[in-house]
Amino acid sequence: MTINPNDFINKFGIPMTNENIIQLMKTKSLNISRLLEICPIDTVDPSPHLYDSTMQTLGTMMCLAVVAHGLVRPLPLPLPLAVPLPSTTTSATTSATVTTATTTKINS
Repeated sequence: MTINPNDFINKFGIPMTNENIIQLMKTKSLNISRLLEICPIDTVDPSPHLYDSTMQTLGTMMCLAVVAHGLVRPLPLPLPLAVPLPSTTTSATTSATVTTATTTKINS
């Protein structure tokens, strides 16, 4: 696709340079449909194909998500421990017994 620089100047009023193109794009004066107006007649409009690769990637990711979702299973129950862990109530009872025994020896 070749755009005639004179046609660009007639359409947009400024020469076709990188800086001018960026400026026109920032102001939204330059878009694909306006460029197609000054392109040769046999130029194909690329608009319908702009997001093809993006949509194919998203479709692939959705298929992977479906497979991953199908593989989700509940976790197994934890195995019982061979030795029970000491609880906080046992520790409190032991320290109370030691305190009582110490107090009894002091009082005797």
